[in-house]
Amino acid sequence: MSLPIKRLQRSLLPALQGLEVVAEWSCRGAIVVMAGLVLLQVVLRYVFLAPLMWVEEASIFLMIWMTFVGAGIALRRGSHVAMTMLCDRLPSTWSRIVSAVSTLFILAFLLVVIWQGWLLSMFVQNQPSPALRIPMMWPYLIIPLGAAFMIIQVVAMILGRESKVSSPENPIE
Repeated sequence: MSLPIKRLQRSLLPALQGLEVVAEWSCRGAIVVMAGLVLLQVVLRYVFLAPLMWVEEASIFLMIWMTFVGAGIALRRGSHVAMTMLCDRLPSTWSRIVSAVSTLFILAFLLVVIWQGWLLSMFVQNQPSPALRIPMMWPYLIIPLGAAFMIIQVVAMILGRESKVSSPENPIE
């Protein structure tokens, strides 16, 4: 492996791992806030007969946040559903080629999602949400942000894979 790639790994991998930790904690925080809001809504609605109108919308926005950020975390951990039957039956060289092409398709798709998500969020920037009255641009921005996070995770996977290839003490599993 070349020296620039090793330098890139040493500088980027810790930052990317730190970003993943922040993303994971944001998902944990979102689920705690969402559970608290839903519990508050149930108590206010059925005990005090005075529900808050914005809780359902805020919970939906938090769920969407968890979905897009969690997709990046799942991608990095290899937890997404994958069809590996073809790669499993191919010789290792061809398997790596198919995997690399697959990764390129994933990156291309995510770039399209970023572009279209950005256009969509700009299209709805002046539309207020029904209950919270915030511009719908903010909830829709999670689409390009989540796709960008997934691209970062793909880069981290590639860099991590390269470090495993070059390291004799960490053979590829």
